[in-house]
Amino acid sequence: MGYTRLVNEGNCNKANLSPPYKFLVHSVIHAMGHRKGGYDVATDYIMCMVTSLVLNRPYNFTKIIFEHIKANCTGEKFL
Repeated sequence: MGYTRLVNEGNCNKANLSPPYKFLVHSVIHAMGHRKGGYDVATDYIMCMVTSLVLNRPYNFTKIIFEHIKANCTGEKFL
């Protein structure tokens, strides 16, 4: 993917990727990310999603969605 920094830093900055993968990471962050801003950094689970898409490997996307739904239900802001 052409990442120019250390891989084990925890968060991946998409500015350090080549343009096609930068667009893929950007799309996955917007589609599967649960944050409201700061779309420049991809967390480890987002990079696992991208890696599974690039390598055509199976990945349990529904588990990630369920974990975020469950986290929203147990928070103080749940109505």
